Amino acid sequence: MRKSQSGTTLYGDGVAADTAAAAAARAVAALAPTGESRLIVVANRLPVSASRDKGGAWNLQVSAGGLVSALMSVQNFDTVWVGWPGVYVSAGPDRDALTAALHTARYAPVYLDPTTVDLHYNGFCNSVLWQLFHYVPLNLDSTLDETKTLQTQWAAHQAAAAAFADAVLAIYRDGDVVWVQGERREGGRVGAGTRAATPPTPPPSSPPPPDYHLMLLPALLKLRAPRMKVGWFLHTPFPSSEIYRTLPVREEVLRAVLRADLVGFHTYDYARHFVSACTRILGLEGTPEGVEDAGSLTRVAAFPIGIDPERFSAALERPDVRSNIAQLLNRYAGRKVEIGGDGGDAWRPSRVPVPSPRPLLSLASRSCSAWTGWT
Repeated sequence: MRKSQSGTTLYGDGVAADTAAAAAARAVAALAPTGESRLIVVANRLPVSASRDKGGAWNLQVSAGGLVSALMSVQNFDTVWVGWPGVYVSAGPDRDALTAALHTARYAPVYLDPTTVDLHYNGFCNSVLWQLFHYVPLNLDSTLDETKTLQTQWAAHQAAAAAFADAVLAIYRDGDVVWVQGERREGGRVGAGTRAATPPTPPPSSPPPPDYHLMLLPALLKLRAPRMKVGWFLHTPFPSSEIYRTLPVREEVLRAVLRADLVGFHTYDYARHFVSACTRILGLEGTPEGVEDAGSLTRVAAFPIGIDPERFSAALERPDVRSNIAQLLNRYAGRKVEIGGDGGDAWRPSRVPVPSPRPLLSLASRSCSAWTGWT
């Protein structure tokens, strides 16, 4: 729990670590404490990938991802997902068939045309917002052509947000809780249609991308349904106000997010940067609970996300998992195995070559026989 020098709790309870299910449940419960409402989860990309089988029928494959797992673990809610299905299908029987398949699995698709996807996702979101949020300075010495490009991307970004708002409002009913969320995607550009883009579209197992793609959505939803309970969570860092203020549409984006009832971040520092941006750029008042604007309070809190340990423990008992474990134990019998993991992706490639552990292990093996046989 983070406290100010006066001892006041800042921006939620901000625990150091949490399971995915507990953190997600805690965030959603802040909007609907009774847990009796329906939960509408909005993501730029649905947590499924759609593909056709040999007979032409649509198949859905659930994607992997931390926040996907977290929200799927929330109990006492009838959950519906809203998002872009990852493919563009022209209006007609094919789209109707895909929509029916998605509705059966409780997914509501948002169909965006290829041009809007490219300008909104690859353009404004990944070329502007992503860079800014990761402290990559924007080019302020823009030419007229670059300025027109930014304006076109911003217009597409607004159009995409409006399409998402229409999809949410089409299924919304009084008492529902709307949770706008996302997840970091392993990959770069996304193809706008059914054909692969260049570079290639990320693999089907990729999770939904971060929800900075939907920062305008809370304002659009509240405009048409003022009593709707809306939460918004950012999976990426939020930069300091000095960096954020370089965004040409900085005020429009901040005010749109502030229409949410609850704004969540992974860490206390990201929450503090957001509140600081609201106070320094918009001139609003920051409080220990969040941001006040004309008597209206938007709660700002940190919701660290971890794994769901029960899900992993249960997986160890599955026959296929136990079979794979037995094969690995047999393959590496009598050896010690070193396992490494790298969370890098196309946006953050490793610039420093990972050194081989062989010299270290060779030295260790000469000084201690217990190190011999490492793989």
